[in-house]
Amino acid sequence: MRRPCRETVAAIVFAVVCVSAVMSGWAGEGSALSPEDVGRLAGGRPVVLAPLVEEPPVVDGNPEDAAWKLARPVTFRFMNAERTDAPKHKTSARAVCDREHLYVLFECEESNIAGLKTSSPALWMDDVCDLFLDVGRTLDIASGAYFSMQVNPKGRFHAIRGDGKPWPLSGTVAKGSVGADRWFAEFKVAFRDLGLDAGNFPKVWGVNFSRTRCADKKEGEETPGDDNEFAWIGNYVDTPHTPDRFGLLLLGVGNALPRDLAEAMRRDGRDPAAMGIKTWEPPREAPADIPPVPARKSAFARKPSVAKVEGGLAVEFEAEEETDATVTIWGPDGKAVRHLAAGLLGNNAPVPFSKGSKSQRVVWDMKDDFGRPVPPGNYTVKVGLGLKASLDRAVAGDPQRVPEVVGLAVGPDGTLYVLAVERGGHYRAGFI
Repeated sequence: MRRPCRETVAAIVFAVVCVSAVMSGWAGEGSALSPEDVGRLAGGRPVVLAPLVEEPPVVDGNPEDAAWKLARPVTFRFMNAERTDAPKHKTSARAVCDREHLYVLFECEESNIAGLKTSSPALWMDDVCDLFLDVGRTLDIASGAYFSMQVNPKGRFHAIRGDGKPWPLSGTVAKGSVGADRWFAEFKVAFRDLGLDAGNFPKVWGVNFSRTRCADKKEGEETPGDDNEFAWIGNYVDTPHTPDRFGLLLLGVGNALPRDLAEAMRRDGRDPAAMGIKTWEPPREAPADIPPVPARKSAFARKPSVAKVEGGLAVEFEAEEETDATVTIWGPDGKAVRHLAAGLLGNNAPVPFSKGSKSQRVVWDMKDDFGRPVPPGNYTVKVGLGLKASLDRAVAGDPQRVPEVVGLAVGPDGTLYVLAVERGGHYRAGFI
């Protein structure tokens, strides 16, 4: 008796999709792209379908809306992908869409309802569900197409863009509700809040869903530990912000595919254009204008000189204007052995330069950068003025956006390496 019911539902959904596509002009909606097709084109990535519904759910934390019956749930495992056991507390998510919104429902089993955390100093310290969207599958957490949203059982809500820019929301909301042995979270994400329009709308996004369980967290603990962090797609690093590991979201609306999937279709012998599907390219913002650094005069009023003094060698020079200066000692093999001084001359000149003076005297104690006495030999002192950094090239991320810098290092060839972190709640991703 169950099989005829399933066939009837499938026929109704197909009819709604086809008729709506003709009426609205959304190309590609009636195309034969199944979750299995998309997963295969993407090299086996898991796919969740957000079917197009005629009657969208009311976002109130109530899971009984008829629309949710049309969505197949996905089940969470541990965030730590090394874990192969099943979590004690089951969590699932499902998605549907209409022509203006994506809807996502989380269902979170909970054995300690009374212990739910809902009023911590920071939202990420509560029991929360997180929705991560990589619109069009850019694989870039620092882009304007990456979005992260979080809600707790009482509906306390937070949302951020990957590029860190202000994100005023005009139709995106989230609600929570608590039952006897589980709690629910509902998201409604407005497509207009994501910068999308019907003319250039990707059908496939990167997506992940996660849950942080804090009901049993002890007082004073910041995070609940590995046993209480769950996700649809886990990973091997301590952050859910890993879009290269995400699953895929196939929407019942849209008219475009990410370039890699469109190319995979062509290799598969199918022409996306013949199916009414465009190749989607993420919008590119013009680089921000960066005002030039005012030029400083970089000439010597008195050329450098070196004199033997007690304990080492004294290097003296005078600049005509306050400018950047550096003093370096080079060994017989042509390699720098001591970076003696560097910085901007003036009132805030760094040690060992003299503050508030263009005339400088710096003493070298005949030791290298590691404090070891240098062996006998011919050494060269180089004094530079007016040095400045210039951009060579950007090899990753957004050159207009510098995240939190936590470390610097210089390679043997003089290359500067910068260690930076992207923070999101109590998660952070480091990159060089």
